[in-house]
This record gives sequence, structure tokens and C-alpha cells, in this order.
Amino acid sequence: MGGPGLVIELALADPEPALRRLREFLLTVSERFENPRPGAYDFGVPPMRLGVRGQEGADHPRPFLVILVAATPVNAETAQPDDDDEQGLVALIGFDPTHEVEVVAMCNDPIDHQVAAFLTAGIMDAIGGIANVELRADQVALVADLPGAVGRAEKPWAAVGATAEFLRAWAARSGFRLVK
Repeated sequence: MGGPGLVIELALADPEPALRRLREFLLTVSERFENPRPGAYDFGVPPMRLGVRGQEGADHPRPFLVILVAATPVNAETAQPDDDDEQGLVALIGFDPTHEVEVVAMCNDPIDHQVAAFLTAGIMDAIGGIANVELRADQVALVADLPGAVGRAEKPWAAVGATAEFLRAWAARSGFRLVK
């Protein structure tokens, strides 16, 4: 069963330098590493390399996929870019993204949610960007006072445009869990 995922939105004139920094970062934190095509990474990350300790599974590498792609908000009905989606995203993160990094845990244990948050924060430290973090309705109040939120949205679902600081602060809180 797949686990939680986060998306980092980026504004890149040239993605090559970001690809190099992303690959270098992932190589430093991973135990098993595959790069099947440019911008796609399949690897296992030991949670302790990201500072995640004290949970069941922390002593075993957690499987992840990370993919850097061009960002194009698309309307599912028309298969065309959806201006409303794009405007909402720009309002949430503060810029019009050119690329995105998808960070996906391949398991759904509680530790995978923590590792996904810390891994995403580490990637953001390496290449920049703002994470588009979806929230459940009951989580909105839980994250209201956290540092590093650059934007907030309530519709069509609750979300935060988040910095690495936000992700680390939220992951350290009781009740933390990513939307799957």
C-alpha cells in the first residue's frame, strides 16, 4: 500500500542545477539508490539519517519515490490547463511554478509520514521551493501558529504553502499525520 506524498513547487529557469543538487542530497541520505531516468529516484532512506528516531521502523530503510517533473495544472475533464487551479496554487505558494518534485512514501506506517516530512524539508533545503501541503479539516487549527506558512487555502480543501521550517515544526507536533 502506498503512503503519504508531498509536492514541492519550484520556479526554475533551468532544472539541471536543481536535478544535480537533488541527486546529491538523495545520495547522502539513502541506503539503496536507483535513478531509472533523469529526475526519477527510487531509494530507501534510513529514518535516523533525517533525525527521525524513537518509532517502530526507525532502524530500517523506508522506501520512497522522488520525481522532478514540469508543472502543468490540468483540468481532468478537458485535459487542458485549469486557470482556477493555477490561480489557487499561485495564491497559496506565491509564484507560478515551472516544475514540481513529488515525494512519495511507498509505505503508510506512522514513521513514513514523519520521514516524508523530513525528507521533503531536506529536499527543499537543497533545491528550494514551497511545499503544497494538504490538510484534513481537523488539522487546520493544529498548524495555525506554526512558522513557515507562506499561504493558506480553505477551498477546495485546506492547504498550506509551506517552507521546510513549517514541515519540521509540524512533524514534531503531537497529532502530526500527512494527508494520503
